Amino acid sequence: MSSHTLWRAAIFGLASCCVISAGAQTPGDVDARARAIHRRILVLDSHTDVLLPGSPENLYAPGHTSHTDLEKLKRGGVGCVAMAIAVGNGVRTPDGIAAARAEADAKLAAIRGFVNDNSREAALALTADDILRIHKAGKIAVIESFLNTRSIGADISAIDGLYRDGVRLFGFSHAGNNDFADSSRPSGEPAEEHHGLSPIGKQAVTKLNRLGVIIDISQLTPAGVLQVLELSKAPVIASHSDVRALVENTRTLSDRELDAIKVNGGIVDVTPFNNYLRRVPPGLDAEARAKLPRATVSDLVDHIDYIVKRIGIDHVGVGTDFNHGAGIEGFDDEGEAPNVTRELVRRGYTEDQIARIWGRNFLRVFRRVEETARTMRKP
Repeated sequence: MSSHTLWRAAIFGLASCCVISAGAQTPGDVDARARAIHRRILVLDSHTDVLLPGSPENLYAPGHTSHTDLEKLKRGGVGCVAMAIAVGNGVRTPDGIAAARAEADAKLAAIRGFVNDNSREAALALTADDILRIHKAGKIAVIESFLNTRSIGADISAIDGLYRDGVRLFGFSHAGNNDFADSSRPSGEPAEEHHGLSPIGKQAVTKLNRLGVIIDISQLTPAGVLQVLELSKAPVIASHSDVRALVENTRTLSDRELDAIKVNGGIVDVTPFNNYLRRVPPGLDAEARAKLPRATVSDLVDHIDYIVKRIGIDHVGVGTDFNHGAGIEGFDDEGEAPNVTRELVRRGYTEDQIARIWGRNFLRVFRRVEETARTMRKP
């Protein structure tokens, strides 16, 4: 028996104490139960990107469409989506920062445009209560998130402006270090420029706690993750990350990080990103990698299973990273979200547990963040 098969057996053996037995469910039973559950719960995606004119074609869905357009969100039963004001790697010169800020401003405008153009079917959410209110009204709640402080340089006061613009989820880094933090994927810089967070980054943790903004630790180095968890008075999320024990990658989270997230009360939102879900034999070039089979929904739920076993059902969610290269067999856009629910049902997860994974865990964190902010702002 392979080590992977043994691991799967261990996961399912432990899971039997916390989820119902899958028993002798027929495919029809699973499908009907999954459809009913998916209709009843809040389905929340904690991280998607925004396509701008000129975005590389490989980021689009077939037909030059967004993986997260309104039709796909509705077809997938997605009730809340976090859209990222994200920028990539680049130089930290005044011109480079200005260009990054222009990209961030364009993405903010695109998010606002999506909400305004679809006002009968979508609305901006600024609080946890907003998410539930909008969802109960039959609309899609949209959260503005932010990723990569390269677009604000070293200006910590810019966080106040982002909050006023509606940002409620904040990630420090992407590929490449910046003035606030080191990246798990440095690009030409020293790998440990700040040894985690810079002094400005550490100050930003307190500012974000006080404002009531959820801190996103995806993309940080292990040192940065642990520093945020030590400093933050509120739970955090990893909005689009997977498990390093299953697939080695600097973007995945180690057991030590998972354990610390549990202590913090935070959550890890697994992402359907091939490179973080499939094992790649060493030494393969880019062409050979491109020919490998895509990861599957089963692979994705393996990571959910692992997190449930390691730190508990209250500390896991889903964040797709669609429109930025994510997408696997069976979960390539928002319209295929029910396939994740189907696999969870097939493995014996209860409706309550599936509801936690898809949205309730995120809402719990958001409420705790809001409570922390109110406490910190008291005179």
